[in-house]
Amino acid sequence: MNLLSLSFTVLLAAPSPATPANPEVALQRAVEGAEELEPDQAIAVLEAAIANARRQPDDLHAKSLPSFELLDAYTLLARLELATGDEDAASATLDALIVLDIARRAPVHGYGPALTELYEGRYIAAQRAGMASLELECGASSGCAFVLDGYRAELGKTGVHVGEHELWVSTAVGPDGEREWTRELFEVAPETDALVYRAPEGWTEDDATRSAPPPKIELAADASPPIDSSPPPTTHRLVPRRLAISGIVAGAGAVVAGALMLGLNDRCTTNLASVTDDTDRTDCPQTYKSNIPVAATLVAAGGALLLPSSIILGLDEVRVRRGQLSAVVKLGLRF
Repeated sequence: MNLLSLSFTVLLAAPSPATPANPEVALQRAVEGAEELEPDQAIAVLEAAIANARRQPDDLHAKSLPSFELLDAYTLLARLELATGDEDAASATLDALIVLDIARRAPVHGYGPALTELYEGRYIAAQRAGMASLELECGASSGCAFVLDGYRAELGKTGVHVGEHELWVSTAVGPDGEREWTRELFEVAPETDALVYRAPEGWTEDDATRSAPPPKIELAADASPPIDSSPPPTTHRLVPRRLAISGIVAGAGAVVAGALMLGLNDRCTTNLASVTDDTDRTDCPQTYKSNIPVAATLVAAGGALLLPSSIILGLDEVRVRRGQLSAVVKLGLRF
């Protein structure tokens, strides 16, 4: 049995990086703000937010599964890469997502059929490539902690896909009570059957090479992702999307309200029938009396707000699509 075919990189033991605010909050802000940015800017912000989250082993160790915010950020990143025509980058991001998302909780289907089709193809390819068995052992008297591909891993055996993986290992606690972590990158080859990692000694095999391909998103411990460090760049929209949508909603509401008032005027309160000279007042003791000037004003004002808001939003969408931003609306207007 071929036990091992991998490469890895080890970072010297050091206290885990300090968490800047909340990684989930930073991820959420990156996702929500992506629609207001140019594609390359949105991609850079998402990559930085993902890198920041993956650099927090203490936070990741507290989770038995990756956070939804992290999965959503990966999914949107792949969607934007696909929209800009970089299918190779989108495929690589989806490959990383598949490794991370063992429970398949990522909202891929909410980002359109093109991404869904690519994702399903990459998932089938990953399944066909097979998996290896990774056994984690602990030989440290102080106990061990592991974070595998973005979530807490327990002692014993687990399955890992063919491809690149990340393992955070802690066998010591610093004087301030915080764990000290080392990070290893390893790659599982298609012919690999089983891997064994025993902390703190490391991999039990002798034929491991000492060079690893760099990860797609650099997670060096000294990196300082520029999250929320500067105001968002100016957009190329005529008006912010939320403002245009709010104008459409408010205008449509005013038109409907005004039309309803006009339609109910001089109708029976009991059966909404129109009142004529032949109407029996015993069947229609009361009628609706609308304020016609107010109703007309609502219709006119609503139309004046609805029409330009719709036109502006339509023009913005055409310009955005031509700029290949592939707007992914976070206001419930996804595919």
